Amino acid sequence: MMGQGNVVMAFRKRAKKWGYENIRIYKVYRDGRYVPGLWEVIAHEPLSGQQVSVELDEVAMSRKFRHTCR
Repeated sequence: MMGQGNVVMAFRKRAKKWGYENIRIYKVYRDGRYVPGLWEVIAHEPLSGQQVSVELDEVAMSRKFRHTCR
């Protein structure tokens, strides 16, 4: 299994390829505790420039981001 840093770096590279800009990826905290494997992604859409925010786990990072944001 890949380490968390590799998953995030690979996802950021794919998101840039899809045209998203200003991509920020944060760890998710609930009740003051870190939730392992869950990330909040904030980016600007390529066509509208609208900011989108979505929470993804490491498996979904490769598949669902484009569809969730539209």
